[in-house]
Amino acid sequence: MNTRSLSFRLVTWYAGVLTAVFVVLGGLTFVSLRHYLEANVLDNQARRARQIAATLVAQASREREAAMGAQVENLYSPEGNDRFIRITRTDGAVVYASGPPRAESFAPSQVPELGPGDGGATARKAALAGGALLIATVPATASDGTRYRVEVGTSAAPLEATLRRLLGMLAVGLPVTVAVAVAGGFVLVRRALDPVERITRKAQEITQHNLSERLPVVRSGDELERLSVALNHMIARLQEAIDGSKQFVADASHELRTPLASTTAEQMSLLATDKNVSVACHSAAGVMVEGDPARLKQVIVNLLDNAIKYTAAGGRVRLSVRREQDSAVLEVADDGIGIPAEALPHVFKRFFRVDSSRSREQGGAGLGLAIVKSICSAHGAEIEVVSAVGKGSTFRLRQPLAGDAPLRA
Repeated sequence: MNTRSLSFRLVTWYAGVLTAVFVVLGGLTFVSLRHYLEANVLDNQARRARQIAATLVAQASREREAAMGAQVENLYSPEGNDRFIRITRTDGAVVYASGPPRAESFAPSQVPELGPGDGGATARKAALAGGALLIATVPATASDGTRYRVEVGTSAAPLEATLRRLLGMLAVGLPVTVAVAVAGGFVLVRRALDPVERITRKAQEITQHNLSERLPVVRSGDELERLSVALNHMIARLQEAIDGSKQFVADASHELRTPLASTTAEQMSLLATDKNVSVACHSAAGVMVEGDPARLKQVIVNLLDNAIKYTAAGGRVRLSVRREQDSAVLEVADDGIGIPAEALPHVFKRFFRVDSSRSREQGGAGLGLAIVKSICSAHGAEIEVVSAVGKGSTFRLRQPLAGDAPLRA
């Protein structure tokens, strides 16, 4: 899986947020349930304490305190019901205290006694060695005016067991819930990004040869639809730009081909005469090659035209054809302004001009030598240039001799 993909990052972010939300909700649920259960248990203990205060303590007296304890044992059986009951006078004297419960879930002797000043209704959670005890305390007054405090409590073990079961359910249910939610989120993200995949695949198929095709437009009214429409507009503008570029090249080629079709030796001589440049031609006999005469003539005319253009008045241009082993060699040399060394590797590239301002003044478009290179390649010929600034240039074309060329000196 690509961890940098948009779908992976969205699902990861979704999973992280969902997990955090579930953990917070689970924690809040656990804390709230604990508080509710403890409050409910303490409320039950407070009701029992008020019942003892109203039915037993209110009818007793200080002289009958021993009978009060016996009545608690008979009516409430704290040991058998795993409860803690203690009746204390406000001066701190313990009138009655229940014994250890049958389940041995807590030790009554470990429950801290109330001080003489503690007389109001309270609810507390006492931490004992065997476990916590939830205790409710209410005040009571006997028939002779003696004031007492009734404490009723029960072990928190059942409550803690319930909370542990809940915690276990959360520990198991949370990962399962998150996994199911993440799986669903992954499916939704993939479905949401599926149009992007289709747009990407179609965009990869579009090249300069099929710019008339367009990307699929998702009719969803959202950002994806606007994106696909914008990309299609961009492709349309790109198609217009490329068509314009092709038209420019075609026009430029046409402008360069037009005079070449009628470029003759007399016309080249006239051009050289106008500039006071002499043109010398030497061609060895019997040097023949196979090719398109019009295109080969186009090569010669382009080379001569460049040589005359960049040769100063009084200069010389030399055209020679000779045989070297099984190749024909054509050279066009001049003693003109020359070409800088850094420009030599680029002279056969389209639209390249050594001096753009000078070329514009002389009408060049930077296509002449590119056309020469293309024609030479089509004829299996090689062309090279040797030049030095201020000393002139020599263009040398080498092409295999024709198979039936006569071997003449």
